[in-house]
Amino acid sequence: LYYKSVSQRSNPLLKPEYATTFETGLKLNKNNLKLDVTGFYRAGTNLIDWIKLPDSTIWISSNLSKVNTLGAEFTAGYLFDGNFAKKITVSYALLNMTRPNTPFISKYVLDYLRNKVNISFQHNIYKNLTGTWQAGYYNRAGEYITVQGGTSQSYKPYFIADFRLMWKLKNLELFADLRNFTNTQYADFGGLTQPGINFNTGFILNVFKK
Repeated sequence: LYYKSVSQRSNPLLKPEYATTFETGLKLNKNNLKLDVTGFYRAGTNLIDWIKLPDSTIWISSNLSKVNTLGAEFTAGYLFDGNFAKKITVSYALLNMTRPNTPFISKYVLDYLRNKVNISFQHNIYKNLTGTWQAGYYNRAGEYITVQGGTSQSYKPYFIADFRLMWKLKNLELFADLRNFTNTQYADFGGLTQPGINFNTGFILNVFKK
């Protein structure tokens, strides 16, 4: 089966992709402190991706010869005993991927978060009402094609902050989220433009919780 469109062309000769992963880690739980450190290495061959060659307007499905990934993640969390602060969590993740020397734009495989930093702080407000503040810094590798103009654009690092208000009663949790209240304008995976400041609400019902 061969598929061809104005912007995409499939490749009937694609080969299966293979990957071998090595992973190690360390976990520490002591009193109110929790630490989690993980490292991994993945050797990939013939990874399937949509690529766009220089001066071309067509995306082509192709096998990437060799893509090796080296990554690490660190997470630290602390549970407070006081009446106000409940929990604070700090995490950092790092990824690095090698790419073939041939110049091209990757639509998926080489579009990854190179650096990610998250800080979360949860505190009591009144009785069963809590608030959670979360801030994150993201640095994405790769390039994407802009909707307007169709030009190649490298991802820019961005900062996002969120807040969640939650009320718990037995098996029911009601929450309201204020997301991206810094109104950061950014493009995420696949070059998709993400919304600015937004609000949503909902509930969680734990039917199996005693």
